[in-house]
Amino acid sequence: MSDFILTAAEYLAERILPILIGTAAFWLVRRLLIRRGTLTEGGRAHEIGVLVFALYVSAVLSLTYLPLRPMSEGGFSFNSTIWGLLTGTYTAGSWVFTMMAANVVMFLPLGFLASLLWRQRAWQTLALCLAATLCIELLQPLAGRSFDIDDILLNFLGGALGLLAAMGFKKLWPQTAEGLKSKA
Repeated sequence: MSDFILTAAEYLAERILPILIGTAAFWLVRRLLIRRGTLTEGGRAHEIGVLVFALYVSAVLSLTYLPLRPMSEGGFSFNSTIWGLLTGTYTAGSWVFTMMAANVVMFLPLGFLASLLWRQRAWQTLALCLAATLCIELLQPLAGRSFDIDDILLNFLGGALGLLAAMGFKKLWPQTAEGLKSKA
Protein backbone atom coordinates (compact mmCIF):
# COMPACT_ATOMS: atom_id res chain seq x y z
CA MET A 1 0.00 0.00 0.00
CA SER A 2 2.82 2.42 0.82
CA ASP A 3 4.37 1.80 -2.63
CA PHE A 4 1.08 2.78 -4.26
CA ILE A 5 0.88 5.98 -2.20
CA LEU A 6 4.48 6.84 -3.05
CA THR A 7 3.88 6.19 -6.77
CA ALA A 8 0.70 8.29 -6.71
CA ALA A 9 2.52 11.13 -4.91
CA GLU A 10 5.38 11.02 -7.45
CA TYR A 11 2.91 11.12 -10.34
CA LEU A 12 1.07 14.03 -8.75
CA ALA A 13 4.32 15.94 -8.26
CA GLU A 14 5.62 15.14 -11.77
CA ARG A 15 2.49 15.72 -13.84
CA ILE A 16 -0.60 17.11 -12.15
CA LEU A 17 1.04 19.74 -9.97
CA PRO A 18 2.99 21.36 -12.85
CA ILE A 19 -0.18 21.43 -14.96
CA LEU A 20 -2.09 23.19 -12.20
CA ILE A 21 0.77 25.61 -11.49
CA GLY A 22 1.15 26.39 -15.21
CA THR A 23 -2.57 26.97 -15.63
CA ALA A 24 -2.72 29.20 -12.55
CA ALA A 25 0.27 31.23 -13.77
CA PHE A 26 -1.28 31.63 -17.22
CA TRP A 27 -4.58 32.71 -15.68
CA LEU A 28 -3.01 35.19 -13.27
CA VAL A 29 -0.99 36.83 -16.06
CA ARG A 30 -4.12 36.96 -18.22
CA ARG A 31 -6.15 38.61 -15.45
CA LEU A 32 -3.36 41.13 -14.86
CA LEU A 33 -3.25 42.01 -18.59
CA ILE A 34 -7.03 42.38 -18.66
CA ARG A 35 -6.93 44.64 -15.59
CA ARG A 36 -4.23 46.80 -17.24
CA GLY A 37 -6.28 47.04 -20.43
CA THR A 38 -3.76 45.17 -22.60
CA LEU A 39 -6.23 42.32 -23.18
CA THR A 40 -9.98 42.44 -23.56
CA GLU A 41 -12.07 40.09 -21.47
CA GLY A 42 -14.38 37.88 -23.49
CA GLY A 43 -17.78 36.50 -22.64
CA ARG A 44 -18.29 33.60 -20.26
CA ALA A 45 -17.93 30.93 -22.98
CA HIS A 46 -14.72 32.52 -24.25
CA GLU A 47 -13.22 32.75 -20.76
CA ILE A 48 -14.02 29.09 -20.06
CA GLY A 49 -12.48 28.20 -23.42
CA VAL A 50 -9.33 30.15 -22.55
CA LEU A 51 -9.11 28.30 -19.24
CA VAL A 52 -9.40 24.97 -21.09
CA PHE A 53 -6.71 26.21 -23.50
CA ALA A 54 -4.42 27.07 -20.55
CA LEU A 55 -4.93 23.59 -19.08
CA TYR A 56 -4.17 22.06 -22.47
CA VAL A 57 -0.97 24.11 -22.98
CA SER A 58 0.21 23.30 -19.45
CA ALA A 59 -0.46 19.59 -20.03
CA VAL A 60 1.46 19.59 -23.33
CA LEU A 61 4.43 21.37 -21.73
CA SER A 62 4.35 18.93 -18.82
CA LEU A 63 4.20 15.96 -21.18
CA THR A 64 6.97 17.17 -23.47
CA TYR A 65 9.45 18.50 -20.89
CA LEU A 66 8.91 16.71 -17.58
CA PRO A 67 10.59 15.12 -15.82
CA LEU A 68 13.71 17.14 -16.60
CA ARG A 69 16.74 15.01 -17.35
CA PRO A 70 20.42 15.83 -17.74
CA MET A 71 21.06 17.67 -21.02
CA SER A 72 23.44 14.89 -22.08
CA GLU A 73 20.52 12.47 -22.49
CA GLY A 74 18.80 14.57 -25.18
CA GLY A 75 19.76 14.87 -28.79
CA PHE A 76 18.65 15.48 -32.33
CA SER A 77 17.21 12.77 -34.57
CA PHE A 78 16.77 13.58 -38.23
CA ASN A 79 16.06 9.96 -39.15
CA SER A 80 12.42 9.91 -40.10
CA THR A 81 10.39 6.88 -39.09
CA ILE A 82 7.63 8.11 -41.39
CA TRP A 83 10.00 8.18 -44.36
CA GLY A 84 11.33 4.74 -43.43
CA LEU A 85 7.79 3.35 -43.29
CA LEU A 86 6.84 4.94 -46.63
CA THR A 87 9.96 3.66 -48.40
CA GLY A 88 9.84 0.22 -46.79
CA THR A 89 13.26 0.57 -45.16
CA TYR A 90 11.74 0.42 -41.69
CA THR A 91 9.12 -1.82 -40.16
CA ALA A 92 7.41 -0.84 -36.96
CA GLY A 93 5.41 -2.48 -34.26
CA SER A 94 2.22 -1.26 -32.67
CA TRP A 95 4.11 0.93 -30.16
CA VAL A 96 5.52 3.11 -32.96
CA PHE A 97 2.08 3.56 -34.51
CA THR A 98 0.61 4.36 -31.09
CA MET A 99 3.25 7.05 -30.53
CA MET A 100 2.68 8.45 -34.02
CA ALA A 101 -1.08 8.64 -33.41
CA ALA A 102 -0.46 10.25 -30.00
CA ASN A 103 1.63 12.98 -31.65
CA VAL A 104 -1.25 13.75 -34.03
CA VAL A 105 -3.87 13.70 -31.27
CA MET A 106 -1.73 15.86 -28.97
CA PHE A 107 -2.01 18.86 -31.34
CA LEU A 108 -5.66 18.45 -32.36
CA PRO A 109 -6.82 20.71 -29.49
CA LEU A 110 -4.34 23.43 -30.45
CA GLY A 111 -5.74 23.81 -33.96
CA PHE A 112 -9.31 23.43 -32.72
CA LEU A 113 -9.20 25.79 -29.75
CA ALA A 114 -7.01 28.47 -31.33
CA SER A 115 -9.34 28.65 -34.31
CA LEU A 116 -12.46 28.87 -32.14
CA LEU A 117 -11.23 31.20 -29.41
CA TRP A 118 -9.43 33.93 -31.34
CA ARG A 119 -10.24 35.88 -34.47
CA GLN A 120 -7.60 34.70 -36.88
CA ARG A 121 -7.32 33.28 -40.35
CA ALA A 122 -6.68 29.61 -41.06
CA TRP A 123 -3.08 30.28 -42.09
CA GLN A 124 -2.47 32.01 -38.75
CA THR A 125 -3.71 28.95 -36.86
CA LEU A 126 -1.48 26.72 -38.98
CA ALA A 127 1.48 29.05 -38.38
CA LEU A 128 0.80 28.86 -34.62
CA CYS A 129 0.73 25.06 -34.77
CA LEU A 130 4.01 24.94 -36.68
CA ALA A 131 5.69 27.47 -34.40
CA ALA A 132 4.53 25.61 -31.28
CA THR A 133 5.83 22.23 -32.42
CA LEU A 134 9.12 23.74 -33.61
CA CYS A 135 9.63 25.47 -30.25
CA ILE A 136 8.85 22.30 -28.33
CA GLU A 137 11.13 20.12 -30.43
CA LEU A 138 14.04 22.56 -30.61
CA LEU A 139 14.02 23.10 -26.83
CA GLN A 140 13.55 19.46 -25.82
CA PRO A 141 17.28 18.60 -25.98
CA LEU A 142 17.89 21.27 -23.33
CA ALA A 143 15.53 19.33 -21.02
CA GLY A 144 17.27 16.02 -21.71
CA ARG A 145 14.68 14.96 -24.28
CA SER A 146 15.13 14.25 -27.97
CA PHE A 147 14.32 16.37 -31.00
CA ASP A 148 12.43 14.25 -33.52
CA ILE A 149 11.60 15.40 -37.04
CA ASP A 150 8.59 13.06 -37.12
CA ASP A 151 7.08 14.79 -34.09
CA ILE A 152 7.08 18.09 -35.99
CA LEU A 153 5.30 16.56 -38.97
CA LEU A 154 2.77 14.65 -36.87
CA ASN A 155 2.07 17.53 -34.46
CA PHE A 156 1.50 19.86 -37.42
CA LEU A 157 -0.85 17.31 -39.00
CA GLY A 158 -2.77 17.16 -35.71
CA GLY A 159 -3.04 20.95 -35.56
CA ALA A 160 -4.29 21.04 -39.17
CA LEU A 161 -6.89 18.35 -38.42
CA GLY A 162 -7.97 20.34 -35.35
CA LEU A 163 -8.39 23.41 -37.57
CA LEU A 164 -10.53 21.39 -39.98
CA ALA A 165 -12.65 20.16 -37.07
CA ALA A 166 -13.09 23.77 -35.90
CA MET A 167 -14.17 24.81 -39.39
CA GLY A 168 -16.80 22.07 -39.33
CA PHE A 169 -17.90 23.14 -35.84
CA LYS A 170 -18.30 26.73 -37.08
CA LYS A 171 -20.51 25.57 -39.96
CA LEU A 172 -22.66 23.30 -37.78
CA TRP A 173 -22.99 25.63 -34.77
CA PRO A 174 -22.25 29.19 -35.96
CA GLN A 175 -23.85 30.93 -32.97
CA THR A 176 -21.96 28.80 -30.43
CA ALA A 177 -18.72 29.35 -32.35
CA GLU A 178 -19.28 33.10 -32.35
CA GLY A 179 -19.91 33.04 -28.59
CA LEU A 180 -16.50 31.41 -28.09
CA LYS A 181 -14.63 34.15 -29.98
CA SER A 182 -12.79 36.93 -28.23
CA LYS A 183 -14.41 40.37 -28.39
CA ALA A 184 -11.31 41.98 -29.91
